[in-house]
Amino acid sequence: MIRLIAAEFKKVFKKKAIYIMLIVAIGFSLLTNVIYKYAVHSSFFGNENRYNNKADRDDLISYSKTLNLKKPEELDEYIYDQTEIYFYDFCLENEEWRCNILTSEYYSTVYDYMESVYNPKTALDKEQTKTELDKAINLLKNSDIFAIYQVKKEQIEKEIAELIKAKEGASKKNLQQLEAQIISEQNEALKYELLIENKVTTTDDDKYLSNAIDDYILAKTANEVMDTYESLDKEQKSEYKLNKERIAMDKYIIDNKYDDTEATVSSNLKYFFGDFSFVIIIFVIIISGGIMADEYHKGTIKQLLIKPYTRSQILGSKLLTVLLLIPIFAFVVFIFYFLITGIFTGFKGILEAIPVYDYVKEEIIVYNVFNYNALMFVSKLPYFVIVSLISFAISTITSSTALSICMPLALVFFGNLINMAISSYQFKWLRWFITYVWEIEQYLFGRNYDNLLNSFKFNILFIFIYIIVITLLPFIFFNRKDIKNV
Repeated sequence: MIRLIAAEFKKVFKKKAIYIMLIVAIGFSLLTNVIYKYAVHSSFFGNENRYNNKADRDDLISYSKTLNLKKPEELDEYIYDQTEIYFYDFCLENEEWRCNILTSEYYSTVYDYMESVYNPKTALDKEQTKTELDKAINLLKNSDIFAIYQVKKEQIEKEIAELIKAKEGASKKNLQQLEAQIISEQNEALKYELLIENKVTTTDDDKYLSNAIDDYILAKTANEVMDTYESLDKEQKSEYKLNKERIAMDKYIIDNKYDDTEATVSSNLKYFFGDFSFVIIIFVIIISGGIMADEYHKGTIKQLLIKPYTRSQILGSKLLTVLLLIPIFAFVVFIFYFLITGIFTGFKGILEAIPVYDYVKEEIIVYNVFNYNALMFVSKLPYFVIVSLISFAISTITSSTALSICMPLALVFFGNLINMAISSYQFKWLRWFITYVWEIEQYLFGRNYDNLLNSFKFNILFIFIYIIVITLLPFIFFNRKDIKNV
């Protein structure tokens, strides 16, 4: 049997298809790294401040002069344009971080002032809005960013104190609204506290931290507000569960200064099986679909049968060769991708942890890049094995390379659509369908999505049933097949 398998490996490695797929995998590795480095993880497409372009400012001024202020909709547009022009004027004269603070934290202050100046029907007081704007501009021009954060935090704390006072004597209906406002304001104050503690500026280097803090506060606020509800509906429970994951992950990013947007070996390889599963499955289908069909087409099947091996041994050696090639090809492609990623990003990120949320423990667990991908491979293995078995069975039964490649490819192509339909419309009678049960990855780390019809044990049971049935079919057929006329 070992000699048969060794002979099959020699045949496989003589095929051009295997080297073409390796070239495709290398090319895809290069392309993926380019995308991650220049599109996903960097400012390749331009993240610079949009308010530093004087030509755009001049165009906006020219356009605003064409608006008819007697028309309400054009008046609103004019006020908006004047707000934008104010930002341009400020940002062209001041540092970028001051510009970012003005546009993000004081947008309404500038807009209110413009409305008080240009809208004759507004209830806003011009002097009061100007005082507020002058106060904000003075703070921006004469303080550092952390002093501004502190001022914002103190302002919010005063608002919280007023809301707490307002709770006294409030009706039950208003009390609930006030509690939600207090939770929101307390978390907003916490945001500025975290920005100060972690020394987060508005530069691109700190953007990942700033985004993590914003996301953390939003998720935390949403869940704390839902904690005040008497009960949650199905949609709210799902959102609550998702928010717990966001809170844990964002807290990890903040506490560990983990930049999940930086292109490193670890961050890129985290998505290896997500990016390369299709490359691997095409390889698997090509090899599985051709390994028996080629013997029929070349007429070498008769030479095989006269050797001192049973038909089951001959077929078994081919099947084992196919199954062994799955981890071998995946490993080779992984190594190529690892080396190419290292060349693009440097190998310093190789020891970085990959954080993952554990839904059972409700905490972050960390993996190194190799353990994580080993786990992902195991979760993808049922998918790879079943597709290869289907292709091998069709190849053995029909003797057609085209059918043994096209039919499994069609199943892979339409599998996701079928799975989405099953989950979306809750087709319980299709919960055993092959494409729905081979998806094991969705159960990793204790995940339990609300729209899943199957349990992990149910899927594992049907995976074994499918593997046994699909494996037996070609053996039954091949042992009975008349090879004389082939």
